[in-house]
Amino acid sequence: MVIKTTLLKRKRDFGILKATGYTTLQLMNQIALGYVPIMLAGVFIGGALGSLYTNSVLTLLLSGAGIHNVQFTIKLSLIASLCIGMVVLAYAVSMTAAYRMKNITPHGLITE
Repeated sequence: MVIKTTLLKRKRDFGILKATGYTTLQLMNQIALGYVPIMLAGVFIGGALGSLYTNSVLTLLLSGAGIHNVQFTIKLSLIASLCIGMVVLAYAVSMTAAYRMKNITPHGLITE
């Protein structure tokens, strides 16, 4: 939704950039990479909090079933791989959402 809004607001700018020689793939990468720092921060904070508080949250959730002592072994390599996978997935979704840019053409903007 954020990328769709960005495309609508900056349609003229992207048309000008396409007219100057940028390809659709280059502009899609530019949009997707603009959101990577936000994605990295969210995944890093979520991974850190998840690795620190998983056992206490599970204790709260399972206490109704009579389980009061939960001690799961949390491997940092698994959390790191999940975090990397989440960043890659978020980048792929961003690229897919930015694919709508292929319909923006300089000729189409002139005729509007």
